[in-house]
Amino acid sequence: MPTLRPHEIAGFLKRFRFRGARLSRVAVRRTKFDPSIELFIRVRQAITDLGASNAPVRLRLRLADVREFSIRKRPNDDRMVLRKTDLSHLHGQFYLTFESYLDEGESPAIHDFRATDLYFAFSSMEWEILTKPPAGEPSA
Repeated sequence: MPTLRPHEIAGFLKRFRFRGARLSRVAVRRTKFDPSIELFIRVRQAITDLGASNAPVRLRLRLADVREFSIRKRPNDDRMVLRKTDLSHLHGQFYLTFESYLDEGESPAIHDFRATDLYFAFSSMEWEILTKPPAGEPSA
């Protein structure tokens, strides 16, 4: 799985359309030395060829060395559909939220991430596009 570097954030956010994507699963792995979180999201890739299909793909994000996170659900609110994604590298940490309230062009600060109900702070992120396994094999 490729590791996302801070200078690749803008390209990563352009490659996948997170607005309207569906968060299908969150797996928290809390060990003493390496807390990690895996996010499974159904997203659409950006259209690069007019003849290409725009079918949704399953994306797995593995967040390593998670320092803090918040997953809160408000009553009568659908958390499965993602609104607006912000991903930044601030003070040596990555910060990710799927429900940013900032306007286009605004640079988020750490308190902007902490103010949302769904955010993660971590040291590194790996990602991959999951494909369906052949018949008879378990899925990832």
